[in-house]
Amino acid sequence: MRLHRLVITGVGPFRDRQEIDFDELTESGLFLIDGATGSGKTTIIDSIVYALFGVVSGGNDSDVTRMRSHYCSETDPTGVTCEFTVDGRRHTISRIPAGARDPEAPDKASTSKPARQILRELNADGSDRVVLTKDREITEHVVDLLRMNADQFRQLVVLPQGQFAHLLTMTPLERLGSLASLLGEDFFERVQADLQLQGVMAEAERAAAHDAVAVAAQRLAGRLKTYVDGQDPEPLVDFCEATAPDEGRLAAVDALLAALSDQAAAAVMQRDTQSVETSAAVVAATSAHEVADSLREVGATQVAVAAAESELDSADAGIGKDTIANRVGEFRKLEGSLGEHTAWEAEAPQRQQNADVLSQRETQCLAEATLRRTEKGSIPVARKDLESRRSLAERLAATAAAAVAEEVRLSALLSAANELTALSPELDRFGAALFAAEEVERMAIDAAAAARARWEAMLDQHRVERAAQLAATLAPGGACPVCGSMDHPQPAHASGDAVLVSDAAVEKAKAAEGTASRAAAAAAKSTTGARRAVQDVERQVATLTGALGELTPEAIAAQHEAAVGRQESAADAQAELDDIASELSNLTEREGVLDAEIAELDSAATQAKATGAALQAAEQARAAQIRKAIGTADSATTLLATTQARVAALAALLAAHAALDAAAAGVPADKRTASPEAASSEAARAAEVSRAATAALGQLTERANALASAIDDAGPLRDSFAACLSDRSAIIDRTADHVSLAALVSAKNTRSLHLRSYALQRRFESVLVAASNHLERMSSGKFTFELGEHSGRGSAGLGIAIHDAWTGQLQEPKSLSGGETFYASLSLALGLADIVKSEAGGSSLETLFIDEGFGSLDQDTLYQVLDQLDEMRAGRRAVGVVSHVTEMKESISDRIEVRRQADSTSTIVRPSVEIR
Repeated sequence: MRLHRLVITGVGPFRDRQEIDFDELTESGLFLIDGATGSGKTTIIDSIVYALFGVVSGGNDSDVTRMRSHYCSETDPTGVTCEFTVDGRRHTISRIPAGARDPEAPDKASTSKPARQILRELNADGSDRVVLTKDREITEHVVDLLRMNADQFRQLVVLPQGQFAHLLTMTPLERLGSLASLLGEDFFERVQADLQLQGVMAEAERAAAHDAVAVAAQRLAGRLKTYVDGQDPEPLVDFCEATAPDEGRLAAVDALLAALSDQAAAAVMQRDTQSVETSAAVVAATSAHEVADSLREVGATQVAVAAAESELDSADAGIGKDTIANRVGEFRKLEGSLGEHTAWEAEAPQRQQNADVLSQRETQCLAEATLRRTEKGSIPVARKDLESRRSLAERLAATAAAAVAEEVRLSALLSAANELTALSPELDRFGAALFAAEEVERMAIDAAAAARARWEAMLDQHRVERAAQLAATLAPGGACPVCGSMDHPQPAHASGDAVLVSDAAVEKAKAAEGTASRAAAAAAKSTTGARRAVQDVERQVATLTGALGELTPEAIAAQHEAAVGRQESAADAQAELDDIASELSNLTEREGVLDAEIAELDSAATQAKATGAALQAAEQARAAQIRKAIGTADSATTLLATTQARVAALAALLAAHAALDAAAAGVPADKRTASPEAASSEAARAAEVSRAATAALGQLTERANALASAIDDAGPLRDSFAACLSDRSAIIDRTADHVSLAALVSAKNTRSLHLRSYALQRRFESVLVAASNHLERMSSGKFTFELGEHSGRGSAGLGIAIHDAWTGQLQEPKSLSGGETFYASLSLALGLADIVKSEAGGSSLETLFIDEGFGSLDQDTLYQVLDQLDEMRAGRRAVGVVSHVTEMKESISDRIEVRRQADSTSTIVRPSVEIR
């Protein structure tokens, strides 16, 4: 549940309408409700409980009368409106106590009306989804929505002042009654189904353990089957027999593995003996094979010597074995001297190419030098042309100042001509306006004169009529009320059919005359303004006409255009002067560059010619040197190839002699007279003996390896079999309670502990685990909750014990100090709120209120409690704290403040606070 908005009017100390925006207030997750004692902080929480359940924090329905403010008069409205969301469902609840006026319609009397209430559940678009107006229906809807009644709401959401520790200090039976419905009316059925399911799962786990033992035994038996059959003596116990005891089955496996180990040791001894015999046979066969190979090698090398002699140069034919090496050495020296000459001959094309490049370089440099001399000869002509252009441009640029002055003068005259042309229609317009204003003024003067005449005539008639009326009241001998005379010589007489003029008619005529006079004055003022406007324009026209003289606007425009052309020509000439100066400078610079390039090209041509002549002289000298060295040979390259071929043939003959000597040396002295055929027959017989010995060794090795492999494989399988036996035993022990409890809930209960109490105790253990997470942090690791020892006796209920980690002792909640009781109670409420949503199907409690109690904490514990409350923001929960403790004010920035006003009523403000 998350609160969004609370509106209270005429409640407690709040006579006037107050509104709290919880969405803004809870944005940071922790906020403070601050105010002096008795200012109305608790009234805010009372209003929330009243809006949701129709009761106040005191708990009795009769306490609803407390909601009505004592500061309200009979006509002042009273009511509470609360907006909140539960699991994404948005609601608005409004309640008005009996006899109170509706804050939304305060002008409607409601003295005799009963209490009124309305709940709206809204769709996403803001339209009504559910509308309820009956108190019972609304309460049932809220209880079903929140999964808790008003008392439980005060235990979980609004923790009221004075009742904060009530849940902690209840007796176990009281706590059982309080929490039973909060934990879910169907919780017993779920626990029973859970126990039965755990029993089924336990039986399945046992069956799986039995199967695992059987599979492990079969795997071990399958691996050892070859060695189990025919054992002497036979194993006393068949380890695959499921009914045999586990100890006997495992002992049978160990005995079998011990027998196999003895067999493996014997097989290893036999294999080692055969290995020695096989090694001797292999050595003999190898020796015989080497003798046969050596005799065959001698014959082959003799053939190779004859072949090498046939490949010799005719000049080397018949050379002796001992002189071959000396002749090869002489040829090697000749090869060394010819190498440099052949390399020089191979580079002949490159040298010719270099000579051609030098000749081309000389020709190219001479041609480019000629081109540059031609370009240099054209420079004086170009310079003379540029100087002529510069003289002409200088004369034209000198007229720039006069052209600018003339253009400025003509621009002013052209502007005056344009302004004069524009004033002509304006003068006509102002003249027409003056004519109209004069006509309006004339008509207004005539109307004012007529109105004055009507008023004066009506005033005269009114005097005459009043005199006649007065004369009618005179009596002979009576005094005149105006002059006091007793004589009335000529009293006035009124016409019998005349219409009397009333005072109102006279006043109306006078007002009309004043209106007409004011209209005439306004018209005269307008005429004066229009006349002044005409005069202003006429003065401007006269001034401009005098400035233009005899010139027409067309003539001025033509002269101005010609002046602009002259100004532009002068500007172009000035720009051309800059370009000509740049070109002259470029010509001078280019002339210097050409001189340098001509000198460089002449030098390069001379250098290329001299280098070519030097290379040609060196070529002729080296050719004469080579001819002297090679004699009659065609070239050094040809002579070198012939020499290398003779060296290769002599080296091959020398190598063949060496191979023959080596092959002869490899034949033992006692075998040198044997024929190759006899040696091959003896080698074949020795190889057959070696193969037979090797085969026997292979069989023995395979037997020893197979036994070793079987033992190696059987070790893990034996351990797996032993582990399965052990696991099965542990599973049977571990699942004993599940199997027995499943049988218990499926039959009649024969235990002293009622199933409902047992189920709620298990449920309450989860609450205490969650609460301990909070308590351990708030107490710096000192306290945690445990289920009380007395909780397991019959249906005694849900007991709580406090474990003190510092002393290792358990203690009753009532033995805690005031501060310890506060944060233990807070931890229990937070743990209960955590479990209600996660396991009991309740609503998500996203807003929590704590009314006072922080004053009982020391400073360190206070900050630990604040840190724990601050961590709740990670779960999207907001905590509202009602307190006047100074440290709370300094630590919590988001807040509302309840302030006393001069008339003793209270108001709610949202101050701006800076945390220090």
